[in-house]
Amino acid sequence: MKKTLKTSAMHSGGVSLLRGFIYLIIALISFYGDGVFVWMNIGHYTGSYAVIFQIFLVLGAFCTSASIMALLFGKASWFTPGVQLWIAYIFTAVEVIVNVLNIVIALNPNLGIVELWRIFSPATPFVALIGWIFILQVDKSQREHHKLMEMEEQKNDAEREYEMMVHQANMDLKFGYLDQTKQRLQAALNSPMAQAIVEQHAQNLTAQVLNEITGLPVMQQQLQPPPSKQTVQFNQDVQSAIFKSDPDTRVDYPLASPQMMTGDQMGQNGRSH
Repeated sequence: MKKTLKTSAMHSGGVSLLRGFIYLIIALISFYGDGVFVWMNIGHYTGSYAVIFQIFLVLGAFCTSASIMALLFGKASWFTPGVQLWIAYIFTAVEVIVNVLNIVIALNPNLGIVELWRIFSPATPFVALIGWIFILQVDKSQREHHKLMEMEEQKNDAEREYEMMVHQANMDLKFGYLDQTKQRLQAALNSPMAQAIVEQHAQNLTAQVLNEITGLPVMQQQLQPPPSKQTVQFNQDVQSAIFKSDPDTRVDYPLASPQMMTGDQMGQNGRSH
């Protein structure tokens, strides 16, 4: 049993070592293709800023080999089965073909139709750009993140709609309260007391205008509130008592209310009759 476990551990270690050695071979071959690409195109950049563009040329060239290595590691531990994995296989094949064509064109300049590749060769680093964009767009984790963002947006829309409905309910209540207030104000304005105030104000305004026009003194009338039920009843009782004591006496003017009359005034009214 122990021997079997030891053999299995040695086998696993050997496989890992072999896998690392294979990755190293692929990296060296890819670097060789990128080196040839740099050698073929570095002479195109001359002038005072040539060094800057040559540095970017080297960095862009070795993006191809770095892309190939990243594709190998991604297929081993990242890419999910389906569209993303198929794109990774196609992308890897395209990167290898681009590397091979760069080497062939650099070392064999007269190959007929293959010579057309020299036109596209300086732009080969953009192959990695396009390929990785597609891989990232079909990544499962990114799709799930987009779905979560869409769900959050729907929740925020629902919250905003709820707040708007609450606001609309409050405004409906306020408008209802305002309508009722207007109705009660209109009713109060049509009451006898309010109409008497309006009439008195009109008379005073008329007197003021006549004063300004004629120059003659026109006295403004004081507002007399309408008699209350208690005042009317009091006046009727007083008139009834006067009539019983002296039937020939007739009172045609309203008397003051009992709350407004002083003791002397009540005595005078008694002595006058």
